[in-house]
Amino acid sequence: MLFSDLVAVFEKIESQSGRTEITKILSGLLVSLDAQEARFVSYLISGMLYPVYQSTAFNLAEKTLSPLFAEWLVLDANEWRLKVGSSKDLAEAFSVSHKRIEPLPGRSILMIYDALVAIEKTTGSASKEKKAALLKSLLDESSAQESKVIIRIILGVLRLGFSEMTFIDALSWMLCGSKKYSQKIEDAFNVCADIGLITYQLKLFGIQGLDTIVITPGIPVRPAAAERMSDPEAIFNKLGECVSQPKLDGFRLQVHKFVDVTGEVVVKFFSRNLQEKSDVFPELTQAVLAIPEQTLIAEGEAICYDVNTGSFLPFQETAKRGRKHLDEDVVQSHPLKFFVFDILWAQGKSLIDLPNYERRAVLEKVIPAGDVIAPISQVVCSSGAHVDASFLHAISEGLEGIVVKRNDTPYTPGKRNFNWIKLKRKETGELADTVDAVVLGYYFGKGSRSLLGIGAVLLGVYNQTSCLFESIARCGSGPTELEWAGLKELCDRFSFDHKPGNVLVSREHAPDVWVVPEIVVVVRADEITISPLHKAGKTDTELGYALRFPRIMQTRDDKQAIDVTTVDEIKRLFELQRNK
Repeated sequence: MLFSDLVAVFEKIESQSGRTEITKILSGLLVSLDAQEARFVSYLISGMLYPVYQSTAFNLAEKTLSPLFAEWLVLDANEWRLKVGSSKDLAEAFSVSHKRIEPLPGRSILMIYDALVAIEKTTGSASKEKKAALLKSLLDESSAQESKVIIRIILGVLRLGFSEMTFIDALSWMLCGSKKYSQKIEDAFNVCADIGLITYQLKLFGIQGLDTIVITPGIPVRPAAAERMSDPEAIFNKLGECVSQPKLDGFRLQVHKFVDVTGEVVVKFFSRNLQEKSDVFPELTQAVLAIPEQTLIAEGEAICYDVNTGSFLPFQETAKRGRKHLDEDVVQSHPLKFFVFDILWAQGKSLIDLPNYERRAVLEKVIPAGDVIAPISQVVCSSGAHVDASFLHAISEGLEGIVVKRNDTPYTPGKRNFNWIKLKRKETGELADTVDAVVLGYYFGKGSRSLLGIGAVLLGVYNQTSCLFESIARCGSGPTELEWAGLKELCDRFSFDHKPGNVLVSREHAPDVWVVPEIVVVVRADEITISPLHKAGKTDTELGYALRFPRIMQTRDDKQAIDVTTVDEIKRLFELQRNK
């Protein structure tokens, strides 16, 4: 397929706001592609060149490209600033001024993909100049619309307004004209977070192509998630005999240790949102290398501690260790411990289908307790009183609560269910606990806020049934002015010119600027209320839910949008309030 035809499909998708329509457009696109094209398009459509766990880093920032674009378009600085305008959309501004109407003939998707890979992989001395020269050559041969897409991919801001689940539905539609295979495709994606590989297999072999998609060291597994309950007795009644583990407020990490094709033993760490973080945890890497087991996949929580007292530090301090460019002083002042709470691969095989107690036995055998890495502590609970005692002990240790797990269930990649239940110390009736929400848009604001260009944000939670993000609050409190300015800059990177297809918002709450659901924030609120306008949990017969007096506490770049609080969790928290 020609790249210009792909760009035309992108434009068609951008003009749609309905999930079903987008799914059908995507499935039609996938049908028309060969296996290799479909694989690459599955990456490009998310603004990447590779799977999500392999970083796509062009290292060409807006501040680098902006003056170059002005030079290439033969515009002076003032003319260029006017072109860019308040939107700060360099791609749109460049395309408007681009002279080529039609692209150079015969440029296929594969040709453009290879050109982008060449830019991304250029390294060494004067690499930025070389990257810029390659990009200029590519843009000179591109049409205005093609150039806009290329620049957005380079800047990492290509967002078409649909989620992974919509693409998974499109793959099913490609095969059978319905969502018949969506669950099977999602299950494959949960154990192998390479949507391109899955697409390639489906194109070549149909649904049978998924038979070869298995858990593989080196490719992250989408993490399992816990539901939330508030009463120890109710938790025990739900689970029966179970185990309780302390809930740590650190980085959830998945560690992979394996032998690569060169025979070298490799250790990789992946965050909750599947981003590789190996380079920022050198002491953890050394601790894993020291483990005799040569191949393993395990999950745990990395948390900083005070070298003088041994006590754990709050998440804000641990977050300093997650930065891409690591300061050696921070490594020394913020040492880490890694507490492993599950093991998914060891002794040459996948363990995810084993019950929890068998996985735990392997974990304790494979990963001995050490100064840097150790199995997380756990106790067996045979009554609600045992769960409560475990919870109170965790609180006395300064922790935020416990995670209680059924002992007879397998590991469920990518699923949130009641096999794991979290009990946090502030879930006591009113909404004293925090909610994870995703930014759906922002409002310009009035008065002094109007000078910042942002006065409030529209927040949403995730509906697992419909795969939509539904509005739950309009929030204008929490951040400082400097933090609001930073949040606006982040929002503008993901801004969209109309409501994204995976967002549900009433007309009355439509923001001034729509934002593709990518930015996760932690929100504290006084309580959950019934709302006639907000869409969270709203049906034809039931009103929606809203947060009363919400305040943004912080952003969480280690979480994906689908990891935010769900509508079902909101309903349970509301029932808890009402019962109290």
